Amino acid sequence: MRTLPLAVALVLAGAVTACSSSSNDAAPSPSPSSASPTTAPSGTAGGTVHDLKALPGNRWSVGTLTLAVGDSVKVTDADPDVPHNFVVSGVGQSKTMNSGDVFTLTFDKAGTYDFVCTFHQSQGMEGTITVR
Repeated sequence: MRTLPLAVALVLAGAVTACSSSSNDAAPSPSPSSASPTTAPSGTAGGTVHDLKALPGNRWSVGTLTLAVGDSVKVTDADPDVPHNFVVSGVGQSKTMNSGDVFTLTFDKAGTYDFVCTFHQSQGMEGTITVR
């Protein structure tokens, strides 16, 4: 009756295989979700992100912003026809942005900062950021 030990061995081998594969069937760990619009992008101080858009007609979506230290401004070029840039003297600046491009700048010091699109500043495309 050698078939009985062989049958037991095969059943045990199948049970071991089933146990080891069940650990692979476990639900995968959730991957980190992308930052929500009110959370600072990776690498910033963890403040709020404020949206600013360059709009058709060479204007900004808002002319003044009030931020807390560590907050960021996410600038989006929402003008389908004309490139823009975002320049804050002494803090940082984007490259030339085309429609849909996004640039984010974090403010780490309190103060009042003027921002402009240097291409259209003479047309009034400027504003002020106050960081408290």
